[in-house]
Formats: sequence, C-alpha cells, structure tokens
Amino acid sequence: MVSPGDFASKPARAATLRSRASSPRPHLDEAASVRFATILVWSVAFYPVLWLTGLGGIYMVLMAVPSSLYLVRSRVSRPGVLALLVGATIGISIPVGIAAFGFDGARLIGAVANMCVWLVLAAALTAAAHVDFRGRLLKALSLAVIAQALLILASAAIYPRKLPVPLLDSVAARLPSGIGAFADNALYVSSWLGGAAFRTSGIWANPTWAAATASLVILVTIFSEGIRPRKTLAALALFAGGVAVYFGLSRTSYSLLAAGLVVGLLMKLRRRSQLLFLGAIAIAIPVFVAILLAGQGAISSFFEEVDGARSGSSKSRGEVYATTWDYILRNPFPLLGYGLKPQVEGLVASVGTLSTYLGLAFRAGLLGLLLFAALLFLLARRCFHQGSASGMVVVVFIAIWAVIADMDAGHLVPLFLVFCVHPEPPNLRFGRARLRSRGSPLAARRKHETRKDLPVSDSEAL
Repeated sequence: MVSPGDFASKPARAATLRSRASSPRPHLDEAASVRFATILVWSVAFYPVLWLTGLGGIYMVLMAVPSSLYLVRSRVSRPGVLALLVGATIGISIPVGIAAFGFDGARLIGAVANMCVWLVLAAALTAAAHVDFRGRLLKALSLAVIAQALLILASAAIYPRKLPVPLLDSVAARLPSGIGAFADNALYVSSWLGGAAFRTSGIWANPTWAAATASLVILVTIFSEGIRPRKTLAALALFAGGVAVYFGLSRTSYSLLAAGLVVGLLMKLRRRSQLLFLGAIAIAIPVFVAILLAGQGAISSFFEEVDGARSGSSKSRGEVYATTWDYILRNPFPLLGYGLKPQVEGLVASVGTLSTYLGLAFRAGLLGLLLFAALLFLLARRCFHQGSASGMVVVVFIAIWAVIADMDAGHLVPLFLVFCVHPEPPNLRFGRARLRSRGSPLAARRKHETRKDLPVSDSEAL
C-alpha cells in the first residue's frame, strides 16, 4: 500500500530530516543526563559518609527520587528499558505474593526497595548512553573502596575494640533487616575458614558484596580504556580493593577476580590480533574440557575441602535454593512471581535470596528472569563488538556472580554495568543511516566533532 509520504519530493524529505536533526530533544536528553550523572557520581563518592550514619541501606531508595525525575524527562535507552521492566515485573507480582503468604509490611517495603535498585540502574544505563561519565564514576567508586579499606585497617588495628560507627550500630538489630544489615559494624570480626580467621563485611553489609565491589574496582582500573584515574588514585584503589577482597574471605570473589583477569587479557588480545584471539580460544576450550574430564574426582574433592573450610555453607544455601525452587514449581502464574521474599523458619535467609537468577524466577517469574538475561546478553554483545575489555570483564563477572548473590539488595554492584555502555555521538544516536551520505549536513557536523562537544568528559575532575 502506498502512503502519501511516498510522493513527497526529495527536497521535502531532506528538509524534514534536517528539522528533526535540529530538534532540541537530543540536547535536552544530554543536559538532563549531565545533571543526573553528576548526582550519581557525587552520591557514590559520599556513600561512605551515608554508611557512617547508619543509613547506607537506603542509598538506592534515596537515589530512586532523582532517577525517576530523570527518566521522566529523557528517552530511556534499550538496556534501561530492560532494567525498568525487571523492576516492573516484581511490582506486578506483589499481589500474587500477598495472596500466597499474606500481607507483611516489612516484606512489602523490601520489595519496593528492590524495585528502586532496578529503577536506579535503568537511569544510570540511560545516562551512560547519552554522556560518558565512566571515568568520573570509577573515581567515585575508587574513593568509596579506599574509604572502606581505611575503616577495615583501623578496625583491625584496635581489635577487639570496635570503631563507634555506624552511628546506628547499637540499634541495628531493631531496624528492618535490609537497613539493619547496613547499620551493623562488621568491619573486622572473628570468623572461620578452615580455622580461626578474621572477616569483613566492609561498608556494604555482606562480605560477598564488599569483596565483589572491590574486585570490580580492581578489574575496571586494570582494563579501563582511557578512563583510568591518575596513577596515585589508581594505585590506592588497587591496594584498597585488595584489602577488601582478602578480608572478605569470599571464595567466589577470589575465583571471579582470577576469571576476570583472564577475560580481560583475552579481550586485549582480541584488539591486537583477531587470529591470536581465536587461537587462544581454540586452545583453551579443549584444555579446559580435558582437565574437567580427567580430574573429576580431584575437582570434587577440592570443592568438598573448600566447602568444609566454612562448615555448612553449601548445605544452608542448598536449603534456601530447594525451598525457593519448590515455591516456583507451585506458582500458579509462572510468567509472574511472588514479588515478596517471605521468611521461612529454619532457613538462614529469606526465600528467593542468595541467587539473582533463582530469586528473579521466584519474585518476578519467568518474565523477569528472561528480561534480566536479555539485559546481560545485550550488554555483553555490545562490549564484544566494541572490543571493550573493561565492559566485558564487568558483564561476565556479574553474570557469574549473580548465580550465588543478589543483584538488588542495595549494594553498588549493579552500577558497574555502566562500564558496559559506551555513548554514541549525538548525530550518530539520532540516525545512523543519514550519516552514510558524505554530503549530508549531519555527516559534515559529525566529521568536525571532538571530545569537547560532549557535555561530560572523563578528563573532568570529580
């Protein structure tokens, strides 16, 4: 069927394209993105101050306010839409959870807090698609990790006494679990890992979360392309990250830090030579499979020994996973979940926790799980095609880490997905096809663009 627009003259169509290109909308998006990116960066840098007050657990809830205002005024990017939809499926599923488990105000507040994480992530991914603030975000995260390391070392120096922080530490047990976990002082506590050992939860409420945040700062600092902080700050960030990873005693973070180094090196190799990259992959896969087949008994014994170092770790997790899976199978609406995370007597954690994938299948249903998987796949695909070592390291790390940890518990790990997004120049975002014509006004403008045209650059000071 022929539409009236098909009879329009070429000059008329060209004029229409020029008028759309000169529309103020892209500039409004960039201006709003600059403001939101500035708020996000400074909030991350001052997160340790918020933790010192005992209110670290409401960071994502506080950031949900500027995130909502920003998303209302901007075009949400494709990754941002996926993150928003994950949060939306949790919200839509809440009535199912209330019907199944009854009304619980604390659990409802927890579900809203989980939704806030996805909202903030959507805003961060959208802003990253419009302006490049990865360098400034890395500086802010580095400062937060450095502050954490100073607190850990100070606590170790005065042990068995404790630092008088957070300010709400004395009442942490009476606070809602999500807030109380961040208000508890576990900077340097006695633990067990094949013997007496000391462990830290840092300023992110959980040893696994603290170690993962520090590991990602280390990996992004090593493999960043043009966004690495100054040498002094980078060196301090690497040292501080090492402190948190070491005292976190998180075997998962140890393994993923090593795996991230391998992935980053492979991506660097790919940028140098596609042939060498394919050769390395062709050699590594058969070797890995051969090791698995030849050493099944040794590998099984190794994991049993590692698990025995922290007695009951896999058993307690397995009980949570089994209960969660049982509820998933009994769900009358498999596309949706329960929204809430009920507490069952005898379990070390709430149902639907300790795994992002299993947790989303429980809280957001198959729909939410598929949306999260699509988000990771989209970011991984973009990083691979762009040859981004830091971005690929982050998405691989988080994709594996999410198997045994929660993404939306209130820590800062989700924000690292910003390093998987590379903003396109304004004209390129506006329309790729029109740039292919060398004689077009857009192509002429694109030719003379420089980094100074971007509202936020990595060279700007924090």
